[in-house]
Amino acid sequence: MIWRYFYDWTVVPVMWFGFRIYSLLNEKARRAWEGRRGQFRELERKISHLDPGKTRIWFHSSSLGEFEQAKPIIAEFKA
Repeated sequence: MIWRYFYDWTVVPVMWFGFRIYSLLNEKARRAWEGRRGQFRELERKISHLDPGKTRIWFHSSSLGEFEQAKPIIAEFKA
């Protein structure tokens, strides 16, 4: 349990700071940093019009290949 606190309060901030510095030097890292800025506010804006009384299922795909594999499953849920 103590290792989790060490990780959360030490490793994660150091990695965040390191990535932020690296993004100042590397174009690809900079685009990744800028693409993530405000992502939760944008998601909230996009789903704010949905009816809160309805059930939603979130499908996460980390790659296009995983998304292609999930398409039939998503189609079955919609049906």
